Amino acid sequence: MKKTAFEKRVKRRITGREQPFFAASAPGLTRSCFRELLSLGVPKEKLHAVPGGIEFQARPDTAMQISLYARIPVRILMRAEKFKASSFTQLEQKASKIDWPLFLPRNASLHINVTTHRSRLYHTDAVAERLSRVIREKLDNEDGFSAPKPIEVIIMARAKDDHFTLSVDTTGIPLYKRGIKTMTTPAPLRENIAAAMLAWAGYAPGDVLIDPMCGSGTFSLEAAMIHAAVPPGLFRSFAFEQMPGFSSKAISHLKKKALEQINQSDPADILASDTNKTALDALRQNMAGHVFTRGIQTRQSDFFSIRPPHGQTGVI
Repeated sequence: MKKTAFEKRVKRRITGREQPFFAASAPGLTRSCFRELLSLGVPKEKLHAVPGGIEFQARPDTAMQISLYARIPVRILMRAEKFKASSFTQLEQKASKIDWPLFLPRNASLHINVTTHRSRLYHTDAVAERLSRVIREKLDNEDGFSAPKPIEVIIMARAKDDHFTLSVDTTGIPLYKRGIKTMTTPAPLRENIAAAMLAWAGYAPGDVLIDPMCGSGTFSLEAAMIHAAVPPGLFRSFAFEQMPGFSSKAISHLKKKALEQINQSDPADILASDTNKTALDALRQNMAGHVFTRGIQTRQSDFFSIRPPHGQTGVI
């Protein structure tokens, strides 16, 4: 089928070249995030640690793989533009020069998240209102792409010393939400923090994991996924699936390939326990229907009754 002029523009400007992205990380996890992106194939010279995360250069198809496989980042943002603006007139003029239909579907509902630091345009609501109006006009009045269903897209606007960075959130629901835990206990640990802690502790596939205060099972589930080579994004969707610069067929292909590579023959050796029956019920509910969790043994018991298996390496 012959490509439209808009599809050619998307390929020339977005999919056919590397784009600037930003992997947002939780406080304290920037180094871990850097190492993970490196392990996922992003060249070291294209990674740059900055406050709040890692900037990197990649094609959109690589960014999709990172979203699917990365355990530590919170979001993957696609940089739209950087510019200087010290007045609302300048802000609107420069934001209107951005080819927004290349980044967003026409039927996107916009949520503008603004932070400012030492900027003359310090009124965040006013900045958000003007950006929203400019972007909406561009989407409504130019050729573009309509997603199969309307979605809300977050636009991140960051201003420091009158220098603005505008980014499109390609993630949607934060990456630490794996799409597995349907039940939680109060104050559950976030999955990206658990993944980083397991890495710090040296947990590797084949190790025993003893999770003696398991709660709803964040450590146990995360370790089981690592052991079975289950990508953390396998059971969830992403905002980029409804954006013009990304292919929904491509992410479906990546997930299908990932399913074929899951280790289903060798279950993890994970001992999960808690004194709270409700917590264990939550973990068992979260395990239901997932083959990779069959190596998790659950037991209601006290921490001090745990007896680690002899002769095996592992992590408590």
